[in-house]
Amino acid sequence: MDDLMHISGSDRLTHKISQLGFKESVVTWREILSEGRTIHEVGSENFWKERFLFLHSSYAWSKQRFVQRTLREYRNLCRAKSQDIIALWFDTDLSSQINMMAILSWLKTHRRYAQIFWVDVSLSDMDILDQWTVDQVREAWEKRKELTQDDIEFADYTWQIYCSDNPIRLTHISHSSQTQLSALPQTISQHLKRFPSVVHGLSDFEYTVLQKLSQQGTHHVGLFVDEVHRAQQRTYGYTKPQISRVLQKLSPWLAATTFEVKEQGKKLLQGKANAYSVLKDQGYLGGALTYNYLWDAQAGRILKL
Repeated sequence: MDDLMHISGSDRLTHKISQLGFKESVVTWREILSEGRTIHEVGSENFWKERFLFLHSSYAWSKQRFVQRTLREYRNLCRAKSQDIIALWFDTDLSSQINMMAILSWLKTHRRYAQIFWVDVSLSDMDILDQWTVDQVREAWEKRKELTQDDIEFADYTWQIYCSDNPIRLTHISHSSQTQLSALPQTISQHLKRFPSVVHGLSDFEYTVLQKLSQQGTHHVGLFVDEVHRAQQRTYGYTKPQISRVLQKLSPWLAATTFEVKEQGKKLLQGKANAYSVLKDQGYLGGALTYNYLWDAQAGRILKL
């Protein structure tokens, strides 16, 4: 189909799509919009400025790398104006869903009349995408879901709130079931738990990592990052550099060489200490300052400080 374009969530996935023999263009979306400040107007000058500042300060991305890996693919997307059928190849994990949500917001504005499909590539019984056979990729393609205008509006509306300075408004979306974007409500529910806990001041993921360190004792950091990366692929979809960054945040409660959890770290896990004052910074999740809000697990809601 000459009028078909594929948008892929990863380089590995782009390689798998190419094995199906598609002749159409494939754009690879290389971003981690699950972290750092985001602007609702995807692709705007302010949007890319904020994204580069975050990637440069948090992951030491150079301008050259940013242009080659991210902006070049975005420009390919902008140039592809003749295709009126667009397939989004994304997983159901948090990182993939937030990226797809942003792309749908962009498509709503810039490809208003396109026919859009979601190819769900969640790996229910396969942990490593590289092991997928051509038949498995083809099966995912054949099970693609055509998104309605309501689905696209829902994604755009959710993206707007995600990019706002008030994540409390996301709460009702986390309970929504009236959409073919079946993974998005769960993604939002999981996202809210990334704000610091009322009890211990850690995000849900930070707590899980600290707990795992406590249970396993001495660690080789590289092997531990690999292990956590495999374990959370289906949920958060974080990259290894993101997991390493979490370990760096937790370093005040870890022994320098063995990564054993110190006594104060154990108190965090027991709810007898709080990390908020140590971790508080000016970081963002979407449009909200992370440490302007707290997650109350018992009440199941987000609170503004």
